[in-house]
Amino acid sequence: MSERTKNILAICFGILPVNIIMIWYRLTQTEAFTTSDMLVYPLAIGGGTILLILALNKYLLNKKMSDFNSGKGNWFKDIFAGFILTIIYFVLMYIERSTLLKILPSGKPPSQEIINLMIDLAHNPVLLAIWLGPVVWIGVAFFEEIARTFFLNCLWRVSNDRSWEIFSIFFVCLISFVRRKSLVIRPFGFSAR
Repeated sequence: MSERTKNILAICFGILPVNIIMIWYRLTQTEAFTTSDMLVYPLAIGGGTILLILALNKYLLNKKMSDFNSGKGNWFKDIFAGFILTIIYFVLMYIERSTLLKILPSGKPPSQEIINLMIDLAHNPVLLAIWLGPVVWIGVAFFEEIARTFFLNCLWRVSNDRSWEIFSIFFVCLISFVRRKSLVIRPFGFSAR
């Protein structure tokens, strides 16, 4: 099997299912997540997907864990790049707030799911510890980063063309945006979550 085919299969088995399920669920969801849903789902889905990605990386792609980080940078370059990206992020956020927020509906209250979660966490220190510990660090943060890195690495191995690499970055950003955004497009317009 070619390297290109292996990478496409890795994306199909490791990345697409969880993204398709989350996009579909958010578009068809009729009830809010409960606090227990918001504690269990990130750990179960995120943790399970992490294990699947690591297995695909090792057994299908025959890559090592160290391949997730090329190691070609150094501390100074990495911190400098992070600083520059932070500045770019805040510039883009300013542009968004001065343009898109004038077009899109605003003044909507935060998601009721998040409000309920914060109230429950404030009243239960054990839930707060679970949320701030394994849920946020494993089920959300580590899952997001390893999935995004795996997705990009697989896409970049499909073609060596520079324009393909740039397209891949925007494509992964678009998929992440659609999956995570609280404002989703419904068949007949916008619906706030």
